[in-house]
Order: sequence, then C-alpha cells, then structure tokens
Amino acid sequence: MKVLLLDNWSEKAREIISDNFIGSDDILPTKDVDGVIIGLNQSFNMSVLTGLKFIASCTTGLDHIDTEYCKAKGIKIISLQGETEFLQDVWATAEHTWGLIMSLVRKIPFAYNDVCAGNWEREAWQGTELRGKTLGIVGYGRVGRQVKYLTERSFKEVIWYDKKNWEGNAQCKCCKGHSLDYVLQNSDIITVHVPLNDETRGMFGAKEFAMMKPGAYFINTSRGAVVDEEALINALFNSQIAGAALDVVCNEPNIYEPLREYAAHQKNLIITSHIAGNTAESREKTQLFIANKIKDFIQGGG
Repeated sequence: MKVLLLDNWSEKAREIISDNFIGSDDILPTKDVDGVIIGLNQSFNMSVLTGLKFIASCTTGLDHIDTEYCKAKGIKIISLQGETEFLQDVWATAEHTWGLIMSLVRKIPFAYNDVCAGNWEREAWQGTELRGKTLGIVGYGRVGRQVKYLTERSFKEVIWYDKKNWEGNAQCKCCKGHSLDYVLQNSDIITVHVPLNDETRGMFGAKEFAMMKPGAYFINTSRGAVVDEEALINALFNSQIAGAALDVVCNEPNIYEPLREYAAHQKNLIITSHIAGNTAESREKTQLFIANKIKDFIQGGG
C-alpha cells in the first residue's frame, strides 16, 4: 500500500511503515493513494484520491475528517478514538489544563508581559487562591478524571457533570457527579472536556455563562465549537465571569477576530494555539501507536 504522510511524524514512527511511505511531492492530485495520515487543522479533498482505503490521525476527535464521506465510501478511519486503555498513559491535555488554571487565576501571562514592558507592579496582578474553592469538571471521561487527579488536593471540592453516566456513578466524598446546571452554579473554576458532537456543539452560550458565579473562571481544552464565542466575550466584558482560558477556538486556525481582539486588549482571557496535547512524549506515544495500527491494517490486507 502507498501511504501519504502529511503530518509531522518522528523517525521511530516512520520506520514502522517506512516501506509504504510516499512524500506529498511524489504524487499528482489524481494519482491513487491507499492511505493518508493527517494532523489537526489539516484537510484535503479526499475525492481526488480514488483508491483511498484509510485515513489516519493521531487524535481522539475527528471533526477535521469528513466521517460521513468515509462511511459512504468505505474508507476506514484509524485514530485514537475509543482507545481507552492506551490513552490512560497520555496526560498532556490534563497537564495543560492545570497550567491554564494556574496561569489564569494568578494572572501569570499578564504579569509577565507587564514586566517585559518595563514595569514592576504587584498590586495590579493580585491573584486568587484555589484553596477553599470548588472545581467543576464538565465531561468526566479520561481527561476529566486526569484533571481531577492532578488538582483535587488544591480544591475544597471537585464536582463533575457527564451526560453519559453522572447519576450515581463514581461517587466519592471528594468528587461527586451532578447535573450540568448544578456544576455551573456552584463551581469557582469550570473546565470542559467533552467530545464535539451534535449535542455538545454550542453547549456553552449566554444562558450557561449567566448561570456561573460572577467570580468564576472558565477553561476549555476540548473543542472550540462547544463554546459560543460571542457569548463568551459578552460574559467576560460584562463581568458575568472573571476570566477564561482557551486552548481551542472555532474554525481553527482562523480565530474569530473579536475574540483575538478582546484577548489582545483585556487581562482576563488567555488563548493558546491548540497545544494541550502537543508534548514530545504524547506525540511519540500516539504516533507509534497509530503507526502500529496502520501496519496491522496493511498486513491484514486492508
């Protein structure tokens, strides 16, 4: 099989299926390719590759892949979706979430920029302690549970909501499942870890931000489209919530200009460029895992 690699893979991962790789410069748009490996924010017209048998991506989310087209054409999608056991050892997104929480409540990037501008202010960057506060986790799957593990000793209480299994599941003294409304109304920090689907698209809008405490902080490292970005800007500008940190935005990499403008001129919004899962360790692990899945697919005759 001929596999077109469009993602930036390590040499170790390449070696696993090296006999099958071809470079992007080696094909014409209409030439047959059996498989394509892509990364986040990469897309292409799959219909020009007439012999396509699979498309692979080192991601759990598949919103950058036309899944309906793949289903209609019998194209297998090879990804990390559903690989629960393997992903238990991938902590990058949870760690970045923890970093965003600390950066936001302690105003670290704003204080840093101020020092770089030649100032030395203390009173301007008074932060908030997490001790005595409540953390609310929306989406209590793998990443949500990892965030709870990393942060629970810093909070008075950790509460969570998960549409699939919140009722009576995983209850313990330090971490309890509740309805979404309860989590929104009673959390000082709200962090989001839901998959993007028809039910979660636009999940956080004006109604949800209005439910939150005026001093609450909002963190999203899941997918940008779960948030109504205009509603978020309004909630921040009108002090409905105290601040927000986003690692994801709608229509990446084309950030919503009012959102970028707000972040550039205000001191309560942090945006990073979808780097939560982008560590050397996580990339190596996931690339090797997907490479072996591709190898198995090829050896099985597709």
